[in-house]
Amino acid sequence: MTKNDTRLASLMGTWTVDSRIKSNFGLYEIDMNFVIYLMGDPLRENSCELPDCAELNNSFCRYENDSGSGPPICENMATNISNWSDVVAFIYFGIEFRLGIPFRVTENRTTGGWVGPLNIILAKNFTTEEEEVNSHVIDRYETRYIQTPMSPFIMMSPNMTLLAPEDFQNYFGPKAISSTAQVQAETIDDFYAPFFETCDNGNVHPILPLYQFEFVRDPQTGNETIDVRLDYKILTIPDENTHAWKWMPTLSKRGLPVKGPYCYADKLRGWVIDLPYDSKIGSEYINLEHGCVKGLPCLPLAGQLLKPEVKVEVHETPGPTTVDFRSVAYLLSLVICFAVAFFASLVVNYRLRKRLLLSSPSDSKRSSHASRVSIDEILINGRKNDAEFHSTNTAEELIPTSTEEILDLLN
Repeated sequence: MTKNDTRLASLMGTWTVDSRIKSNFGLYEIDMNFVIYLMGDPLRENSCELPDCAELNNSFCRYENDSGSGPPICENMATNISNWSDVVAFIYFGIEFRLGIPFRVTENRTTGGWVGPLNIILAKNFTTEEEEVNSHVIDRYETRYIQTPMSPFIMMSPNMTLLAPEDFQNYFGPKAISSTAQVQAETIDDFYAPFFETCDNGNVHPILPLYQFEFVRDPQTGNETIDVRLDYKILTIPDENTHAWKWMPTLSKRGLPVKGPYCYADKLRGWVIDLPYDSKIGSEYINLEHGCVKGLPCLPLAGQLLKPEVKVEVHETPGPTTVDFRSVAYLLSLVICFAVAFFASLVVNYRLRKRLLLSSPSDSKRSSHASRVSIDEILINGRKNDAEFHSTNTAEELIPTSTEEILDLLN
């Protein structure tokens, strides 16, 4: 059961997840950054081991008395407080929505700084002989969050724009640690599924990111590499009446990895960005670096004291991944929109032709000019340049005159 401290030491430092996804139509873009910094917990000295106390199954060993005296006992991570962990984590998260043509709106939300300390036990997941022979996997560890006496002191940055103060404890504080500890040992694909589009099952509880680290040995050279799997469904809670709140359904329909709404605070207002990552498979949407990325936070204050002993690598920010969102449904909506506009144009021309036949020669010249107005001019200008159009109530009811009406037609 003994852990390999050399391998655990190789996991320390900054891990950066950067994802930039944009559409090839309308210039919609999501820029998401997730940074986690791992450092050894000095209180790891208080750890102990028991043969039937598997950390992988959400159990941990501690001494009966916090002073270290008394026999070791086995406790449940979901319901007990520990006086030790393997590592301390600090987290930074940021997300930016860019809503392109015709709206050109940008929404930027971040944690405003590092959030922590979050205490994690790196549970050893034993490998099988078959794995070692066929896949050359020789060691494996999974993250298990645990509450410690420091958990109540996790502070919200005054520069936080991602969450309201009342949401912070649910998202990153002791409540988030407790919610994660209750499900982290279970093999469930989607913890949020019972809360999708319904409040009948209560409110969704944010889950902290779960990592798995596998150490693979090259049979030829004997060198070891690390395969990483990240399971993080990022629950976003946009403020009501903001651009992000209004546009989440549209982003989801355009094919972006956005799903919702989920029940949060007794309302259907939570949206999940689902970007799972497995380095064995790779991802066209996600870039994972064991190091810092230019323009993003690199080291928390505690980590800066270790800078002389820690090699800090700074990588360039990768470019966005372009995704084709022009589905059949979208094209159908677009065709319907232009069909309505074309029909409206026919009505306008018919009314103008009728007026032309009944009017004087001077009026005919003006009506003839108006009848040559194109469909694009009707859609964009809303008949602002011709006074004759303002008397045509039938056409006005048919033509979209605002971004909201255009959005309704596209959706």
